[in-house]
Amino acid sequence: MTGISIIVPSYNCEDYIERSLNSIKFQTLHDFECLVIDDASTDSSLKIINQVVGEDPRFRVYSFSENKGVGFVRNFGIQHARSSVIGFVDSDDYVDSFFYEKLLTKKSDSKADIVFCDVVEEKNLQYRYVHVYGSSPEILGKDVFLRQVIEDTKVKSWLCNKVFSRNLFEGVNFEGKTLEDFALLPTLIQRSNFVAYLPFTGYHYEMRVGSLSRLTSCFERFELVEKAEKRKKWVEEHTPFLKDESINCLVRFYNLFFTAAREDNNGKHFFFQEKHILFLRRNSGDLLFNKRISIKRKIFLTFLLVISLIKYHWKDR
Repeated sequence: MTGISIIVPSYNCEDYIERSLNSIKFQTLHDFECLVIDDASTDSSLKIINQVVGEDPRFRVYSFSENKGVGFVRNFGIQHARSSVIGFVDSDDYVDSFFYEKLLTKKSDSKADIVFCDVVEEKNLQYRYVHVYGSSPEILGKDVFLRQVIEDTKVKSWLCNKVFSRNLFEGVNFEGKTLEDFALLPTLIQRSNFVAYLPFTGYHYEMRVGSLSRLTSCFERFELVEKAEKRKKWVEEHTPFLKDESINCLVRFYNLFFTAAREDNNGKHFFFQEKHILFLRRNSGDLLFNKRISIKRKIFLTFLLVISLIKYHWKDR
């Protein structure tokens, strides 16, 4: 059995996939397997993958004839993985050469089900922003870590800067084509014994335009709002003591969506779409009575709700 199974979903990443795979290929940890899964790319990604992998027996390449989405690809990778430890790398990102050696050493020494490290956000090797967890203890109770993940400020809901005991994934699946890590991570944490933190920046997160994990438009940001709403429902069912944190996260994401929609001419029409109105009706209390929503926005949201009530009233007559 290998030390770790690394799952790399790939879709139209011809400009980045070689760097990503080489960063795995030349790890100081030699005992790994890497499952590279091309999700029906329409560019030369698969050709590059095969060239980089070559005859290296540690790599296994799969390709789909139709696009399935990142969630399906990760589920497929876990099902075909041979190790008791799982890691993920996005095909446009890369890792330091000692990344997995350090994380697995920490996991072995601490016996934690989840180990994570800091992340460097980059853009074309010009922009750099380091997400540092800080001077917190290197061993965290799962409830402490879960609170920080649900709040999504100090700790982000990323999978790729973490390694996991494989048993955490038993009986659960990634769902949807985007933001599937945001939805599943709380469940994985709740199932864990505890979490270990390694204070180093070993994962490099490329801010690539067009990547499914980089949200820019108001439509994409609303997907994140919907995921936050699902997370809030998960919290209500499983960890009600974190209700305030889940609401604060939902409100923060909604503010980001609102700003993006206001600045986008197409997005302005989104405010009046049924999808948005129904969201407001489900979450009006959390939005209208939260101090993080400005008075002007509350007035506008109230206007939308009143208009929707009038509309549905006349529709039902």
